[in-house]
Amino acid sequence: MKKRAVWLLPAAFLSLFSLSNMSCTTSKMQQVWWKHFEREVMDEKYDYNNLMVKKGDLDRIMKSVYTIKWKKPLTNEYQDIGTGIAKKFDVYGKEEICLLTVAHNTANIEARLEKECYIGALGGIVKLEKLVFDPQDDIALLKIPVVVETFPFRIGSSNELNPGVYVDIFGALFDKIILKNGVIGLLGLTSPQYDFIKIKGAKGEKKDYIILTLPINPGNSGAPVVVYRDGKPELVGIVEFYSHPASGFQSIGGAISIELAMDRIEKASKGKIKIMQ
Repeated sequence: MKKRAVWLLPAAFLSLFSLSNMSCTTSKMQQVWWKHFEREVMDEKYDYNNLMVKKGDLDRIMKSVYTIKWKKPLTNEYQDIGTGIAKKFDVYGKEEICLLTVAHNTANIEARLEKECYIGALGGIVKLEKLVFDPQDDIALLKIPVVVETFPFRIGSSNELNPGVYVDIFGALFDKIILKNGVIGLLGLTSPQYDFIKIKGAKGEKKDYIILTLPINPGNSGAPVVVYRDGKPELVGIVEFYSHPASGFQSIGGAISIELAMDRIEKASKGKIKIMQ
């Protein structure tokens, strides 16, 4: 028994040595594969799939998206009306947390009736203060008077988008935030060109809509449009309209580019309000 035990001891060491070598070889192979992956796939352009998207990043985005509510005048009940994305802005030289959304979430534009807006935050209901309201181009910016989670990633560039680029939107649904995904379907669409755009949303004469091939439902107006550059999220627009079923166009939505939104906000504030990266 003693001789057998002595013989088994070096055998065990040899086995561990072999496993160690295999582990080192596997680790080296993984490093080689990752370098090849970085060289071939990580090209500093927008992604055409979600292979590199991290769940933690999605969770952080979800926490920065809020359901906008109106208060019904007769019952004082709160009605969910749309979506907004919280982001830090430079407001007259002071850092403020604001909610970026579309103007038709904050008013009945046809009746020219502005409404008080609220969000659920910190376990209660918080009233928002309107800083910018542009019904012509359907842009609104509201100040959030309490500290909440904000969009923690970069502002992107819609000029770098191409059809087929993978896209996520984060929209309101039953007082929750729902994640939807699809691709960029079309760029450069102008609102007067197609009647279906005029049925829901799209009040201005803007150009260069971002057309999304994913279903948009009521309540998604103002939802952030997020794309990914080598897996890292960037905000490139906000949802404005969806195709009405009567139009014959199904599962089509349109977004305002982030550049247009910020241009209108800066003009309305005479350059006194700017988004912070």
